[in-house]
Amino acid sequence: MMINIRKYCAERRAAMQDVSGQQGFTLIELMVVIIIIGLLAAIAIPQFIGQRQSAWDAETKSDLSNFELAASSYSVNNGGNFGTTATPMSLSALGAAPYRFAPSVDDPIGNWTLVVSSDRHSYTITAFNRSFSPTTGHVFTFDSSTGLTSVS
Repeated sequence: MMINIRKYCAERRAAMQDVSGQQGFTLIELMVVIIIIGLLAAIAIPQFIGQRQSAWDAETKSDLSNFELAASSYSVNNGGNFGTTATPMSLSALGAAPYRFAPSVDDPIGNWTLVVSSDRHSYTITAFNRSFSPTTGHVFTFDSSTGLTSVS
């Protein structure tokens, strides 16, 4: 049996050789390679997509940290309060000198919501990445009264 298989393989190889001595691949060999490449792609592509989402989340968290620093500076300049009764802290005020808060391109100000408490001692900021919508991606909320960032 083994001798017959070896003989068939030898004949097959000889038949695939042309006059210049070049050899080719059989259809089965090519199909096996294509299947292996497909399996590798099926494994790699979901991992790549997950990494992109993680990067977008990290970018938003970084922007939230930068916002916290700007808000703290604003508070120091306003006697420990986040604004006055007449003018509470706002995103536009933090974007101006001397704070110059500017979120990343993927986190435009339109995706941010700032709510300052009525006593001006705390605030809540909510942001999400432009690559998502509030219903499809993570929404990050920072509450200055607790110092915690939550994800929804």
